[in-house]
Amino acid sequence: MLPKLKALLVGGGRSSPPVVSVARLLEILVQSPLNESQPTDSCAAFVQPNDDLDIVLGMMLDARAQSQAQSALNNVRFREWMNQEPSDLLLVNANLRLFALHNVSPISVSFASFVMSMAETRPEDVLSMVLNRRELLNIDFINSRSTLKQLEKHDLYKLCWLLHKLVRQFSSEMTVYRVIDAVSCFDNDLHGSFHELAVVLEFLHAVVQDDTLRARFKVLMTNADQSTKRLRQRVDVEQHVTLNSQYLSPQMISDQSMAAGIEQRKIKVC
Repeated sequence: MLPKLKALLVGGGRSSPPVVSVARLLEILVQSPLNESQPTDSCAAFVQPNDDLDIVLGMMLDARAQSQAQSALNNVRFREWMNQEPSDLLLVNANLRLFALHNVSPISVSFASFVMSMAETRPEDVLSMVLNRRELLNIDFINSRSTLKQLEKHDLYKLCWLLHKLVRQFSSEMTVYRVIDAVSCFDNDLHGSFHELAVVLEFLHAVVQDDTLRARFKVLMTNADQSTKRLRQRVDVEQHVTLNSQYLSPQMISDQSMAAGIEQRKIKVC
């Protein structure tokens, strides 16, 4: 684990009143550090993910490619990720070469449908960030001006630390899902993008392996094509799958078919 990240995750046991309010923290998180003078709308920022889901779900894509992407639901490793008790991390390579350079692909549509179906069939689980539920927030750990300053600057290590602290507040009855689509978009060297991706992956591994978490923390990352060697090296062998490019099914992606698959997997686990 990166030394700086390890120090953040294990340190900071001091308890004192926070130096920031929840409302101000929300403003900080949605404010671009490159444009601090522009006013922020935290409510609009938290509506944005829902708008993005609507856009993705409304896209028309090739039926064969959609079928291949939806086959992830029948993948044994994906079922384990979705249903088994421990926290887990999984990278799904859709193996759709034609969409390698696309920000939105059939796997985006497939898992957008998955997210919507999970929200309907497992309402007890958590599909959104903890910041959407202000009554659960305890931010006493933000108890120094230096920490607040790092968050205001969107320091990546501190943002990772913040998410870990918040996830720790969920109860044992809850599952927190973190879905990261098109992870390959960060697999480049422009502005240190891959380095930042590596830091986030280190952090996600650390949270998944944190045996003090009461809730289950499930991380799902998607890639339209196949991962590069350097990205694969950041994920354990058992934590990534590549879909079969020969998979064919007449069934199209729909909320009904995805929900049916989730319910089927749910019944098998009970």
